[in-house]
Amino acid sequence: MSEMIPEPLVMGIGFVAASGSFAVLLGAIVYTCLQAFYVRILPVIAMALGAILMFDQETAINTFLLSTDASQCSSTSMLLKTVGALCMTYAIGTYYVSKLACQMTQAYYGFAMSCVGALLVKSLWSALSAHDQYAGIALVGGMGCLSVMKIVSPKIQKKFGVAKQPYTGF
Repeated sequence: MSEMIPEPLVMGIGFVAASGSFAVLLGAIVYTCLQAFYVRILPVIAMALGAILMFDQETAINTFLLSTDASQCSSTSMLLKTVGALCMTYAIGTYYVSKLACQMTQAYYGFAMSCVGALLVKSLWSALSAHDQYAGIALVGGMGCLSVMKIVSPKIQKKFGVAKQPYTGF
């Protein structure tokens, strides 16, 4: 029987199987890395940044503002506290959305955050350095990519019957 199967056909089938396995493994690794960064690491950084901006004004002004004239402005403290509150809101919102079992809700939240980030990068584009522009695009693109993965993965799982999906309401 083995003499009847041509060797190039066997090698081709092996290559296709190995390529498919590599693609699935690469997708799983990318998903895990993005999930860890956007759901675990970035909210902790945002919470710490928010706490510094809200409660340690002197350090925030000395670290983030290049001019000491800004500390004389009465609205600087209010602006820093507002940005700090928004950072903390993002961190808390991300934490609670990550606790939901519904991946569609997580994906919509991710799309909303990436749209807000894209608008922020667009509005600051001319003031950003080339490196900061690339970093902003990478952050926004990564969140968008994770959101797409969260929408596509349950559909693939459902199609192949891999796991029973929790009720999402959609």
